Amino acid sequence: MEQLTTPASAGRPRDETVGQRALAAAREVFAQRGWFGTSYDEVAKRAGVGKSSLYLRWPTKADLVIAAVTPATEFAAANTGTVRGDLIELGEALLAAHWSGEGVATLRFAAESPHVQELRDAASKVAHSDTLQLVRRIVRRGITRGELPAGCSPALINDMLAGALMSHAIAALAPRTAASRAKSTAYVQLLVDAVIAGASAQG
Repeated sequence: MEQLTTPASAGRPRDETVGQRALAAAREVFAQRGWFGTSYDEVAKRAGVGKSSLYLRWPTKADLVIAAVTPATEFAAANTGTVRGDLIELGEALLAAHWSGEGVATLRFAAESPHVQELRDAASKVAHSDTLQLVRRIVRRGITRGELPAGCSPALINDMLAGALMSHAIAALAPRTAASRAKSTAYVQLLVDAVIAGASAQG
């Protein structure tokens, strides 16, 4: 008699959301508790995954934290036709990112990484989105159009814009109402006007 055979069991389907849930949980834990309060146990518990899944993806806690705070997407290159419009668009995107869960964790990372060697070592291996490259393009177009003097510094413009927005995000609550969102938009516009005025004075 011919023996019937059955296909080998494929096992449990792979859960493609494990990594996303783990990174979201790690981001949340790190934002709340910082480096020394972040553990595989707590991340696994919040994500509803096994610790072995975390270790397979991120062998060290530093790898896990770096992956959690590294933006999944880069800022879009604004091209509105004016320097002011481009910088406002970039500024609003930066402020929104700072106020996101990812942004809070990133701010904490910026504060703690200078004091934690493991974080510095892991961060050195990761390429991060650089707003300076976007500002350079904006400034280059602005100089070509005659909106900015030839000698203005993209690095200075980036520092004034990004630095002020980071300070504002730390000091102010994230916008929850239409009124607070309007104040946020007005702040970005005033800041950009001040940045452009300062950059124009370089020429």
